[in-house]
Amino acid sequence: MLVPSKACTSMSCLAHRPYDESISVTAKPIHRFDLAAGEAPPDDGMGREQAQIVVGTGKANGLLDMDRVCLDSEETICVSSGLIEATEMSEEPFNLLPYDGILGLGLTASSLDMRFNLMGNIAEAGLLKRNMFAVWIAKEDDKEDSEITFGRLDEDRVGSNIMWLPISAQGIKNGMFQATLHDYSIKGKSLGLCGSAGCQVGFDTGTNVLAGPSRIVTPLLEQLAIDKDCANYAELPLLGFHFGEYEAMLEPADYVEKKGTSCWAKISKLDLPPPTGPLMLLGDPFLKRFYTVYDRQALRMGVSLAKHKTPSGVEDESMEDAAKRLMIHHGAAFAEKGKGKGSEE
Repeated sequence: MLVPSKACTSMSCLAHRPYDESISVTAKPIHRFDLAAGEAPPDDGMGREQAQIVVGTGKANGLLDMDRVCLDSEETICVSSGLIEATEMSEEPFNLLPYDGILGLGLTASSLDMRFNLMGNIAEAGLLKRNMFAVWIAKEDDKEDSEITFGRLDEDRVGSNIMWLPISAQGIKNGMFQATLHDYSIKGKSLGLCGSAGCQVGFDTGTNVLAGPSRIVTPLLEQLAIDKDCANYAELPLLGFHFGEYEAMLEPADYVEKKGTSCWAKISKLDLPPPTGPLMLLGDPFLKRFYTVYDRQALRMGVSLAKHKTPSGVEDESMEDAAKRLMIHHGAAFAEKGKGKGSEE
């Protein structure tokens, strides 16, 4: 968890409500790990343990604290957890963010150490019915806020069968919610981009596009052939993601940004180096169309078509028909045929 410190005077910090550990009765500064037992930290500000994290195109430096963190205003779900009190934050993206802080919900390996993994701390305290959370991201015509539920999924947001995917070995190692994809498809035809080991895809609420390796994104954009003047918008195909016996489909309205007579793909190149990459981040375009369940207990991802006020881009299409068209179940025969093709095990 990252929050701006009261000690930070940059515009990127002043644009947000600050955290002041001096007025928190439960705050405990974390002192340098290299101090000997019983050794008092020097009175120069350098006795505090510090960290730097990268957020998108920016970065933040800060001091480390332990404090009481609660998920609800009634303070029924609270644990002592680690946080970064940012004393420096780059202008971008922090001065543009409408929220004050950032809460990471990745697996344990993504944290500085166990103390900083909030979901792990909550699970250790036994405060949730199940060690999981689920995310529903609203569309404009929903006229309501996006939603995250802790300890369960929200059945009212589930619009199809739930596809359960094991978190890949690489995902567990990196602390990310990621799975193995068999292949991408356009117009029902597999593109053969993932080879025998499959492609790694990460479910990332912090990314507003589909962002992935150049070797994947370049042929995808070539195949989709989106006209900048939107001339072929009505003829654009579904973009498919093969996961075992299921194929999750995105409509043009999901992967194309359309403003008047200007169109551009919400698909970007992002060549993450190993060990994190190569990895395709499934951001907003995927997460608005699909309801995602992050099951830390069983180390698996759940994906279903998300229920929205307007089920799909097809006029008057029912939720049931949209599910049949956009969450295609190929059956066990397809899974057997693809077995080994998209699996790392």
